[in-house]
Amino acid sequence: GRRLAEGLVEPLRAERPVALYASTSRRAIETAAPIARALGLPLALEPALCEVDFGRLEGLGFDAIERDFPEAWRAWMERPAEVRFPGGESLADVAARTERASARIAARHPGAAVVVVSHGGPIRAAVTLSRGRVLAAAFELEVAHRSIQAVRATADGLVRERG
Repeated sequence: GRRLAEGLVEPLRAERPVALYASTSRRAIETAAPIARALGLPLALEPALCEVDFGRLEGLGFDAIERDFPEAWRAWMERPAEVRFPGGESLADVAARTERASARIAARHPGAAVVVVSHGGPIRAAVTLSRGRVLAAAFELEVAHRSIQAVRATADGLVRERG
């Protein structure tokens, strides 16, 4: 995993980032740390970039969720963008907090490149909305581990550039 994170350094260096943000999860911090060292950037932690809060389903495998929370499982399979996990949040919640965090980060670094290390849920939400698509399309987007998704902050929100 660390070698893969180090493999992101050169493509990111080419963008000349001025800041590096990561979610507060251990795996995001571990991914961001070698990037921070190589680029000479301090690592700023942003809780709003964390993965979906699965609430009472956190840490459970798919089989356990299907068995112990059949209604939540069915809703998740039928309407993944609409389901709110018991004691947790929905993809719309994730999209809203990711959008707010993106706006704060963009305001701190207007017109500059910034590296953000996050997770599949927030990335899918941000990139899907940046494409002008409805949130339900988020699950059509493949987000590979340690991939780079480039978006630009504008007055109208995020705009996808590549990824």
